[in-house]
Amino acid sequence: MKMIVRLFAYFLLSVPLMSCSGTDAGGKDLPAPELPSDQEQDQDGLYAKDEGILRLVTYNVGSFTKTEQTSCSMVSDMMTEVKADVISFNELDRNTVRSGRTDQLAEIAGGMDGWKYVFAKAIDFQGGEYGNGIAYNPETVGEVISQFTIPFPDAAEPRVCLVLEFGSFVFASVHLDVASQSERMAEVEEITRRMQSAFAGKGKPVFLAGDMNELPSDSAIMELRKDWSLISANSPTFPSDAPKTCIDMIFLMDDSGRCQVSGTQVCTRFNSANTAVVSDHLPVYVDINLTN
Repeated sequence: MKMIVRLFAYFLLSVPLMSCSGTDAGGKDLPAPELPSDQEQDQDGLYAKDEGILRLVTYNVGSFTKTEQTSCSMVSDMMTEVKADVISFNELDRNTVRSGRTDQLAEIAGGMDGWKYVFAKAIDFQGGEYGNGIAYNPETVGEVISQFTIPFPDAAEPRVCLVLEFGSFVFASVHLDVASQSERMAEVEEITRRMQSAFAGKGKPVFLAGDMNELPSDSAIMELRKDWSLISANSPTFPSDAPKTCIDMIFLMDDSGRCQVSGTQVCTRFNSANTAVVSDHLPVYVDINLTN
């Protein structure tokens, strides 16, 4: 009986799950589909991916300072294992004292065959920089055709949103303010204003990923959801050793372009590394079909 139930679940996941035209048919509070957390390994490993799927990932790596058992190479291996195509990274150090003058994003991308990256500074820190970054596989997503940042200098700790435009979609990485809900509200309002101004009418899906420092039902996220659809799993992402809260998310801007969500999952385990020691957050992915 258990096997029948599991086969039925996989059948459901094999058919189209959600329209991605910018609004979901069941309403804005409909959670995105999530793959079974106990899915069995197959020849493709823990995180199988269908051909032609764009896999978006968001991961707060905590500057690799949360434990002493972590490294950039672990993340390279994890992101290769999860078969990512484009990744939003939060809390990256670049040439700081505490990171041993390491460019963390460059090291992560360097461990993934042929990958490229863009770093966005939020603050100067310990002789270097600290901020967000996006890494991407040009063989699957193409090259960046435009980019810009949205700075938030008034946050308790200044933040930045990094925006990259590709040929068929737009991907942004943000780490919202941790201390003030009113500041988070101002940040999401500014993100929406800038993204609508830049990409409305282009016909490209616009995605926003990152550590939101809020629950999906909190005020700033509800404000964001007036113009964006939450498409990632509404499952705990923090802390990684005993997840209790969902604060790492991926959104699609309403009316920005047609696509289809075919799956989403919070990644709790890898063959290549222990998620509980790499960061205090868990990575999240969303699978997108851009051909629909």
